[in-house]
Amino acid sequence: MSGLEILPRHKYRLDGREIPSVTTLIDRGCPKPALIQWAAETSASYAVDHWQELSDAGVAERLRRIEKARFTERDRAAVKGQQVHELAWRLAHGERVDVPAQMAAPVDSYLRFVAEWEPRELLLEAAVVHRRWWYAGRLDFIGSLADGLTWLLDFKTGKGVYAEAALQLAAYRYAEAYIDADGLERPLPSVDRVGVVHLTGEGYELLPIDAGPEAFDAFLYVKQVAHFAEQGRDRWVDEPLAPPITEALA
Repeated sequence: MSGLEILPRHKYRLDGREIPSVTTLIDRGCPKPALIQWAAETSASYAVDHWQELSDAGVAERLRRIEKARFTERDRAAVKGQQVHELAWRLAHGERVDVPAQMAAPVDSYLRFVAEWEPRELLLEAAVVHRRWWYAGRLDFIGSLADGLTWLLDFKTGKGVYAEAALQLAAYRYAEAYIDADGLERPLPSVDRVGVVHLTGEGYELLPIDAGPEAFDAFLYVKQVAHFAEQGRDRWVDEPLAPPITEALA
């Protein structure tokens, strides 16, 4: 049996020790200028959209709600992406499911992808682990498509697909093992290509991603930066020194 435990909120424990997730390492170790802009715009939009409601609250409560807005939106988007993937895959396999109205368009886009690319899964929503480099994660899909190639795919429903997708998918691609249905660690299947399926309200795009050895090396650098950032100021900055007492001052 594998010693990997899957915890809530994209956290993992391996052999009784916490092990960082791929997405957490990228969040902490990779600059994201677009994310900074998104956070500012989300906070400002919340303040404008809830102006009257905020006006009726105290100053401290207004600040708390505006500060929290971007995290609430981030979590909502993440849950939506997971639900879209799950609902669409169940529909594609013949199940009858009720799709909420706000998810109908990206689900339809997913089904169009399935109809046109005919995915046949080898692994779906599989947890992966790298013991040597000490990280874990969960990939969306490995399997064949209509072009006859084996693909590692990630499904995204956000506004765009950014460069750090290469880091994420390289980390999955070069993981040491995945966890099978019996809880055992197995070598990952080799893949021919790597890509992101970007689902929107207007359709989908299958975007090839360069997630080869160079991207994996970059991920390991990002992992080191994340480790540095996690240690905090006290690991690197000592207490201030008092000036030396000289004979002239004694």
